[in-house]
Amino acid sequence: MKHHPAKFDGKTSLDAADQWLKDLERIYDAKMCPAENSLAFSVYMRTGEAEHWWINTKSILEERDEPVTWETFREIPLRVLPRQHSVRQGGVVPPVDPGREDRGRIC
Repeated sequence: MKHHPAKFDGKTSLDAADQWLKDLERIYDAKMCPAENSLAFSVYMRTGEAEHWWINTKSILEERDEPVTWETFREIPLRVLPRQHSVRQGGVVPPVDPGREDRGRIC
């Protein structure tokens, strides 16, 4: 079973970002992917601003000795991104881009 989810580049609504994560979770569940693989692949699927945001966020988590896990990755956009992006980009947060051709294989 192959899946080709969209990359995530940081240019969408909070609802679309949440849907991107839900779509990935559904694939991970179907393929019975371990959580560490889910995190690694989800990070791989980020590009552009979303990729830079995760690199910075991961560094902050590590400095605070907070866990860098799939669960943490999954929760952060809903806790942090709306505040960060609401001023800079009118409420825009990391996106789903379903038209992208550069899609990867999961697990």
